Amino acid sequence: MLIDSSREIKDYTKSWKDLEKIIFESRLHELGRKDAVQESMLEHMVWVRSNYLSIKDYILSKVFQFPLEDVIVDHENIVCGDCTSASSSTSTPVMCNGSSGGTSTEELDNSSQRVVQIKKRVVRDEGIKQRLVIRPNDFPYSCEEPISHWILWCLKPMSFDEAKQYLSKFFNRTHGVDYLFFVNPHHLQSIKEVFHYHVFLKNLNENEVSPTIVDIPM
Repeated sequence: MLIDSSREIKDYTKSWKDLEKIIFESRLHELGRKDAVQESMLEHMVWVRSNYLSIKDYILSKVFQFPLEDVIVDHENIVCGDCTSASSSTSTPVMCNGSSGGTSTEELDNSSQRVVQIKKRVVRDEGIKQRLVIRPNDFPYSCEEPISHWILWCLKPMSFDEAKQYLSKFFNRTHGVDYLFFVNPHHLQSIKEVFHYHVFLKNLNENEVSPTIVDIPM
């Protein structure tokens, strides 16, 4: 991985006192990732966009554990929802030369063949109204040891008070003392499609808690 050496390197590493002040004063733009982590995240997002129908489909699959199906797309428009007989490689272009799913060839394109792509789309269980996932951030903000950065993912938006109650019980911690959390404003969100809280904890033993998925009755 190459990082532009001519670019100014910013030190985003924050202490616990830094986090307390930044979150309290809503200066969230001052948080950031180390350059290598940021570059890795951007590369990963490119891979996700090339293999999944959307960022949301990727998150609902990887984080929320909903199943996937293959769909054939042409410039992000789905032209075939049944790809069971197509190539298993999501990034391999395939040729589409006929009607599919009741759509005529003329409606799709005047040409008899065109290059399309297989991508992954999530199959959502509509019976699940709220699912919460707590897991470490794959691309954490830069913080001093022993601060850890987790994410509370919510299938539906969760209020601050509800999240505080849930997090306090899950981590067995006191908000403002040994854990902090917040929602980034829209313009700072790397992933806007799925609601989530950033959670910072100090002195968390890696064996103390594990990533968890919980369905909440609505």
